[in-house]
Amino acid sequence: DCVSGGNTTEEVVNVQLLADAIGIYRRTQSAEARTAFLGRYYFLDSVREVAAYLGISESKCKTLLFRTRKGLREYLEKEGFCL
Repeated sequence: DCVSGGNTTEEVVNVQLLADAIGIYRRTQSAEARTAFLGRYYFLDSVREVAAYLGISESKCKTLLFRTRKGLREYLEKEGFCL
């Protein structure tokens, strides 16, 4: 008779904890890594665009993003998130 309104309280809390953990990790990164990460994964800029506004090569940008993602994965696993 009654349909759930969507996310449970537990799901909402888990999403917020994950967002907080990502924010904490991001603040530990260099300004260049933060800018690249936000540009690529928040604003959905292409690697070419991110590299251009950072003034670095696309190759360096890809490496920077790879290392940032790898570090984020390790940090989240250490914090108890299952990926």
